[in-house]
Amino acid sequence: MAWANDILKQHGLKKTDARLKTLEVLRGRDSAISHNDLETALGESTDRVTLYRILNAFEEKGIIHGIVTQRGGMQYALCSHCTEHNHVHNHLHFSCSNCQKTFCINNVSFHNPNLPQGFLLKEFNLSASGLCQECSGI
Repeated sequence: MAWANDILKQHGLKKTDARLKTLEVLRGRDSAISHNDLETALGESTDRVTLYRILNAFEEKGIIHGIVTQRGGMQYALCSHCTEHNHVHNHLHFSCSNCQKTFCINNVSFHNPNLPQGFLLKEFNLSASGLCQECSGI
């Protein structure tokens, strides 16, 4: 829990049991997680509305980022290089078509798109789908 305490302090958020538990669940995952799955993982200790508020605060502070899934749902993952004023999500979101998990893949090379004059790129998201390591059996 020391890690979670440090994150909350670093981002100027009050330490609550619900925030600490939410961070620990997010940290313990290798893939993004939906609101419903987070709610289930937290059990009755955190209600739906409180969890929405926690996720919104974490996203505003650059602790997590939301990922729109290929089915139109939202999943959340910890940010690795974000701050409250600088969200950097220039990485690949890989969705497994078998287990439905979404993974943030940071070490994929890509080039920024050649945008028309007057367009200013703030964030670049790539999405891919297929089978994850576990489902592919490779």
